[in-house]
Amino acid sequence: MDPPGRGMNEREFDAFYSGSVGRLTGQLYAMTGGFAESQDVVQEGVRPCLGAADRAGWEWRA
Repeated sequence: MDPPGRGMNEREFDAFYSGSVGRLTGQLYAMTGGFAESQDVVQEGVRPCLGAADRAGWEWRA
């Protein structure tokens, strides 16, 4: 799956995120030792991939 970019629509981004979040969270859990912290790091890492208009709504869905 291609990484998110400026041309990605919401459906494509959701598919990318859904397919990646588990692996990323698991890898970061191994590094941080905390599940909540690993989730936060994933969200902060993915946030720049979103358009400014989508950011507020996505935080509640993620």
